[in-house]
Amino acid sequence: MSKIPPIKRENSILKLHSENDNMTFKNAVSKTTVRRLYIVLTIILISYFIILFRLIDVSIMHDDDTMSLKTFINSKYITSRGVIYDRNGLVLATNLPTKSMYVRPEQITDPKKVASAIAQVIQQYYADHSKSLTERIESKIESARGFVWIKRHLLPEEYLKIKSLGIPGVYFADDNKRFYPHENDFSHIIGFVDIDQHGISGIEKAFDGILSESEDINLSLDSRIQEIVHNKLSQAIADHDALGGMAIMMNAKNGEIISLVSLPDFNPNALKIGNSQKSQEAMFNRATLGVYEMGSTFKILTLAIGLDSGVVKISDSFNVVHPIKLGKYKINDYRFHKANLSLAEVLIFSSNRGIAQVGYKIGIAKQQEYMRNIGMLSPVNLEISEIGRPLHVSDKQWNEIYLATISYGHGIAVTALHTVQAIAAVTNGGILYKPTILKQDSQPEGRKVFKDSTSKTMRKIMRLVVEEGYGKKADVPGYKVGGKTGTSEIVKNGKYVKKDCNLVLFICAFPIDDPQYVLMVAVDEPKPNKLNGGFTTGGVIAAPLAGEIIKNTGQMLGLNQNNKHYLIELSDL
Repeated sequence: MSKIPPIKRENSILKLHSENDNMTFKNAVSKTTVRRLYIVLTIILISYFIILFRLIDVSIMHDDDTMSLKTFINSKYITSRGVIYDRNGLVLATNLPTKSMYVRPEQITDPKKVASAIAQVIQQYYADHSKSLTERIESKIESARGFVWIKRHLLPEEYLKIKSLGIPGVYFADDNKRFYPHENDFSHIIGFVDIDQHGISGIEKAFDGILSESEDINLSLDSRIQEIVHNKLSQAIADHDALGGMAIMMNAKNGEIISLVSLPDFNPNALKIGNSQKSQEAMFNRATLGVYEMGSTFKILTLAIGLDSGVVKISDSFNVVHPIKLGKYKINDYRFHKANLSLAEVLIFSSNRGIAQVGYKIGIAKQQEYMRNIGMLSPVNLEISEIGRPLHVSDKQWNEIYLATISYGHGIAVTALHTVQAIAAVTNGGILYKPTILKQDSQPEGRKVFKDSTSKTMRKIMRLVVEEGYGKKADVPGYKVGGKTGTSEIVKNGKYVKKDCNLVLFICAFPIDDPQYVLMVAVDEPKPNKLNGGFTTGGVIAAPLAGEIIKNTGQMLGLNQNNKHYLIELSDL
């Protein structure tokens, strides 16, 4: 039996020990690596959750102001809002790049000192006068956590001065401010936006979605005409110490509104909306939202309805000697002219007694039918939301008393826009066009509401009103104006106010032989004085105002003065 050499056995044992040691070392290294990886991953996860929680805490749980800033910076209104142009491409509303100031309160160590430094630069007024400007700013800083606006839309000099102070925690964001170059002139029709460029009224509100997408809008309004109408109306209101007024000029051929003014008005660049009566009156659009009894201007409609329906002829005459009794009321005329008036003279001399007789011939059903057909019994479909709803009795209440009074513009209240739309249809060949404040690229389709023959006859009668009746002061040589005056009593607290409380009006078409434009002007509650000789009527106040506007805008409207007068004789009718 051979022996195993000791050396080999020894070598075998050493080798075995060596292999066991290597396996132990590898196991030790593997466990250490895994342990370290676990530690690193744990630290990373903990850090991630700490950061995530902090972000949630800052942006959602506690700090709404931080979200406001994020929303502001990422919002669409930080980009330019669409530009509003007039019909000739002149800018009516645009954007100015500005800076807005905000602070990070946690970075401000001395809020009072910072507030005082800022207050010395920005000069603005606050509704709450119980605190000084410094106190207001300091209060803002101390009440916020991560972010608070101090002032939006800084003036350039304010921005430069505050930036030069280098105050830690005070920051500036790029912003846009809406700017209206014509200030008051278009305030009621263009409207205005809030501080975040959201439309609040007028065109700005009606087309907020389009404008917010940076799309531009072209209006039918003419800046040159608007400025003249605004100035002339303002002067008339001042001359007669009136409360306000309104004016509308519309293209009789397609319904485009060329000018629309309501006074008093406001400057949208420096808007301060308050609850005072003065502030509310300035914000109220008399031309589209206010509803009024339109007085004798309605006599045009009554005559047109009578002729169109065939119940009266131009050769008819009416005895106007005696008042017409309506229960305990009587229908009287402003002045007595002669016992019998022709149909044309009823309008020329504005006879309530005569027009009431025409109304009786028309009848309730026919009067309602025509009034509804020419849009007088429902709101006008205009692009803006500030639209008044007509006031009138129900069909069941519409009796013979209302039949008579509505025939001369009492007992029904409509907007000036209603009246302009209807008179345009009377004079343009009988076509009713939808009023619009958007520039038309093509001829819109109208709706036939009067016969051609009716329109032709009414144009001649309206010209006679200016040549021989109360509208003489509206006559402008070369522009052939035809129209009608109106004077209506104001209703207050459910009763007519008889003394010095009238709405005086004049509505006309020109040139009357082929009307291109319809103009309506109205002055609210003019006071008797030396200038008007104590007569606050449409013929004394509104007619000359219309004449001044036509005289100053005729050539701008592309109308060539034709010195050949458009003379009408009663025998021509």
